[in-house]
Amino acid sequence: IPLNVWLLTPWMRPFRWSRLLLTYLLPILPLLIAWDGLVSHLRAYSADDLRALAAEVHVPGYAWETGTLRARGAPLTYILGIPHHD
Repeated sequence: IPLNVWLLTPWMRPFRWSRLLLTYLLPILPLLIAWDGLVSHLRAYSADDLRALAAEVHVPGYAWETGTLRARGAPLTYILGIPHHD
């Protein structure tokens, strides 16, 4: 969207809230969704990180398993707390 459209839309007559919604909010949504996905990806733990976290937790009766699976081409990191009976 050209810069002048962004600047002049609030002063267009007749004033409509739908025009503001379609001019400002709708184009921003894909950017917000992309940003959320990027930040979530950067915050994700690796299997080694999860293994180190699990080593610090001592819960009687549980064994911890971590790993990485391929899910539709993207790696999926997991941690499982598996109860074991002695």
